Amino acid sequence: MKKLLITTLSLVLAGCGGGSSDDSTQQQEATNNPPSLIGQLTLETKAMSSASFTLDMKDDDNDTLTLAIANQPEWLTLTTNGTEATLKVEPDFFDIGEYTFQATLSDGHASKDYQLTITINDDPSKWQKIKLTSSELAGIWSTSDEKTKFIFSQNNAGAHILNNELTSFDYQVSSEGDIALTRYDSGVCYSYCNISDLTVVASDNESLRVHFKNETEEHVLNLHVQDLAAVTPSYLTDEGSYPSENISVVGSDSHLYSDLKVDTGNGSFSRSVKVTGKLSNNQITADSNSQLFQVNFHNMKTGLYETLELAVTINAIDILYSDDKFFFAEQSHSAALLTDLGTFNTEDFRGLDKALSNQTNLIIQEKIAPISVPDLNSGSIYTGRLLSSEFETEDGTLRANPVFKVNTQTEFSVTSYFPHRAEKIETVLTINNDGEKLSYSYDNNNYSAKFFQKANGDIFLAQNNQGFYQGSLFSEVNSSNTIKYEDVIGLYIDPSLSNSDSKSFFAFTEDERSLFSSSTTGDLPELNTELETDNFWTIKNNRILVIHNFSCPSASSYESCISESEATEDGGVFFRSLEYLGEYNNSTLYNYSYFYRMNGETKGSGFQALKLLQKQ
Repeated sequence: MKKLLITTLSLVLAGCGGGSSDDSTQQQEATNNPPSLIGQLTLETKAMSSASFTLDMKDDDNDTLTLAIANQPEWLTLTTNGTEATLKVEPDFFDIGEYTFQATLSDGHASKDYQLTITINDDPSKWQKIKLTSSELAGIWSTSDEKTKFIFSQNNAGAHILNNELTSFDYQVSSEGDIALTRYDSGVCYSYCNISDLTVVASDNESLRVHFKNETEEHVLNLHVQDLAAVTPSYLTDEGSYPSENISVVGSDSHLYSDLKVDTGNGSFSRSVKVTGKLSNNQITADSNSQLFQVNFHNMKTGLYETLELAVTINAIDILYSDDKFFFAEQSHSAALLTDLGTFNTEDFRGLDKALSNQTNLIIQEKIAPISVPDLNSGSIYTGRLLSSEFETEDGTLRANPVFKVNTQTEFSVTSYFPHRAEKIETVLTINNDGEKLSYSYDNNNYSAKFFQKANGDIFLAQNNQGFYQGSLFSEVNSSNTIKYEDVIGLYIDPSLSNSDSKSFFAFTEDERSLFSSSTTGDLPELNTELETDNFWTIKNNRILVIHNFSCPSASSYESCISESEATEDGGVFFRSLEYLGEYNNSTLYNYSYFYRMNGETKGSGFQALKLLQKQ
């Protein structure tokens, strides 16, 4: 934790040379003596304190002397009386810092420059806790170097940019003026956890001095109002499923991926949605759209839970902040009840009135830049999303593979498969590469795909699907690797599903058992015979193939699980596979595939996506 350091204000005067007046004669120049300042003074003061000191102005020719300070601030005043100059310093909290001024002493014929350095420091004993309303806080507040920023909405939500990271929060202002910044985290406090505290200790016009504190750091900052510039067309990503990416478009025709969340007061319900609309004056007016939800509400009169249908409509997206890296907006929505309550009223259902109220939720995304098509070598295999379509097969539906082969510069092939099947579905695409995008047709529809690059250098290839881009990490595939049993055994962390409070992992034991789980303690399990697992694994078709034991409760191996599952008519099954694609940023890139079929069904659904894992 950083501590506040109280230092002194010091004044340093140093001669910097001089020059002669153009109006003086050559004889006067030879006989004139330049003026000088006499006085050594160390002044100790703090913000919200005043101090003064005097300097003697000397001239051997007894000329009339003047002293001037360039770029003199309001908190520094200068008065002269004969040969005596008095300087008075009256800084406040918003003058804290180190300043250098040029002081010029002149006798009318010659002048001499001196350098004045003033350092102003904090005085926490003079802080006053100031209470501001959400309306007064609303806006962008930035440090002078623009490295730290706080963004507040009028609806008690906001975000801060600190250490080059953007963190969202809800906030509440206490009766004493303390501002608590909170975030919902079911894994830590099962509700809204306090993540930081903010106190306004000084206010001046459009400036705030704040004390910010969380578990790891503490800062005292001067913040100033920053206007939101007109938002220009841009591309965004929310990093929700890295190394896959949903890429939004902000522009005259906007296409955004958003999480629509409805608060009931004692919980919430949500859904990922696609929003289209028009951008004007830093607001996206959403096109008419409704999302239908079926939600269980507790009828407090009958004591029973009833399923009610609600139509939730997104109205507008107000952009609160946008720069070359971050995008932060507030999405407003309203809800209508579609279910007839009969003799009951909305207040009879716990949380229903809250759900039907006008609400807002945040959209936080990072900017991502479109780039030209990189070199694609014929015969090479790459990762990237060219197709997001689903195929209908005898086994069920299958989403297209995010891996493709460049057969020629005008012909690419996408080969998709179920994890448990050796046969593959090949889709050949005729490609037109204009240098900025790839264009092609599939299933009587025209598509295009663009390459995007993030600030960290990651490149993604994303298909444009009716204005929305669905992409995956772009990387060349190492197709020569052969998977070996001894190389598979171990623990693998999935960073995309892990955070500071939980680690998601894959475990593969020596006796071919497997576990896909997470640890909330941060400790990973030991790979031994006592490890409780719910999957079996093997290697087939150069893939790590996994089957869940819910379809084979009596099995003891992969093969026995297959036999038991196949013996059950219309039984459910859950397969997963990992196909090695190469190394990427200290992780291993896999083509992750799964197939799931419920009990009593004859068909299931399959999915393919990229996954980065870190072997421990």
